[in-house]
Amino acid sequence: MSTFDIHVHIGGIDRRTTGCFMSHPQKIKLKKEMPGSLRWRFQIAEWLGLLDSQVKKRLFSFLNEGPVDYAVVLAMDGVYNRDGYLDEQRTNFYVPNEYVIGLAKECKKVIPGASIHPLRKEWEEEFERVVASGARLIKWLPSSQGFDPADSRILPFYRKLAAKKIPLLVHTGFEHIIVAPSEQQVFGEPKRLNNALEAGVTVIMAHSGTSGGPGEPEYWNDFIELARRYPHCYGDMAAFTHWTRVGILPKIIHHDWVHERLIHGSDATLQPSLDQISGLVGRDLAERLKSSQNPIYKDWKLKKALGFPNEIFTRAGRLLRLD
Repeated sequence: MSTFDIHVHIGGIDRRTTGCFMSHPQKIKLKKEMPGSLRWRFQIAEWLGLLDSQVKKRLFSFLNEGPVDYAVVLAMDGVYNRDGYLDEQRTNFYVPNEYVIGLAKECKKVIPGASIHPLRKEWEEEFERVVASGARLIKWLPSSQGFDPADSRILPFYRKLAAKKIPLLVHTGFEHIIVAPSEQQVFGEPKRLNNALEAGVTVIMAHSGTSGGPGEPEYWNDFIELARRYPHCYGDMAAFTHWTRVGILPKIIHHDWVHERLIHGSDATLQPSLDQISGLVGRDLAERLKSSQNPIYKDWKLKKALGFPNEIFTRAGRLLRLD
């Protein structure tokens, strides 16, 4: 069976060529997260107008050199105003659906993951368009996109997802990377997805409700409760090898049941935290992986070394109706 990474990101800043953009605060935040050498490469590529093409080239090299057969590369819709139109002033990170759909035409390993704000004016037309163009799931990041998944106005969107059998990948837990008002972090609570689950939507909770930062709320138990109640509730393992979430791994490795509901996702291009995870996988492996820049490869090797069953790496094929 084919193997999948269901959670891979791309971004950009060139509206004219890719349609992507980032706010100034978002650029500052991303640069702070980068190691010094990568920060300078980002800055130089931005100055030269080559950032988007370099990011794409780098992602394709990670995919082509990596162990997975397919990766879902995610779009990111923005914030919308009360009339249902894109509010660029409040949108910090934007990747249009057309861009990731185009990537799938350039790289055979790419599966488009579309993003549609459920309260945008023409959401239904956009839904039909992206599905017809090859998108296999819809991705939301409610705390950054500025909506509550429990809002009753979203019920028609949930009914459409269920009818078309399109999975919904939704960020749960605390959001660390995309700039958002702090009061919107509550939109990452898994129980706000009850309406989606009741409507029969296949929900994949990105990060499985985990947050990981000091003092941040943890919803792992909420995810487990919902997964036990709903057979179409899943969680992905995105960023589980990053320092923010390494602490959850000992609970999961020997869990008596949850492996049946987990799906492999790396959260690339976020890099695994090799020093923090070395106590679980062994110092030798962690040191060997330091020579690689490929986060998709490193995340895969670490999870395999931890002994997670193969079904976690193949399960997405069934949910995406590709196997």
